[in-house]
Amino acid sequence: MLLITVTALIIAVIAYTYKEIIGREDILNWWFKFGLRFENRFFYRPIWGCEKCFAGQVAFWIYIFNWLSTNFDTKAPFWRFVFFLIPKYNIETYSVFFGVFSVSLSVLLTFLLSKTIKKLNYE
Repeated sequence: MLLITVTALIIAVIAYTYKEIIGREDILNWWFKFGLRFENRFFYRPIWGCEKCFAGQVAFWIYIFNWLSTNFDTKAPFWRFVFFLIPKYNIETYSVFFGVFSVSLSVLLTFLLSKTIKKLNYE
């Protein structure tokens, strides 16, 4: 449970940094300009438009990869690569509750982080 919470906090920081800081810099600004072409499409917000949506997507896919890893050989090169990038939860039973909890916690922490930073910037 602690690892899910820490992972959610890290995802919140990454999502806020991705949307609010990197999106306004010259380094990856081309990626966000490219995303403006798809502004009216359903996939715009989870990828480019909203830090909470991006955090939810990242948390969801981390949980899915962890769940999938219980059914396959984790010593295979693909899974070694995946767990180099994402944390391994080591939960004995994966349930819908833990999946919803990890995604919701990531979105909540992203929302709180965003509001806190915006409030500190305006005061």
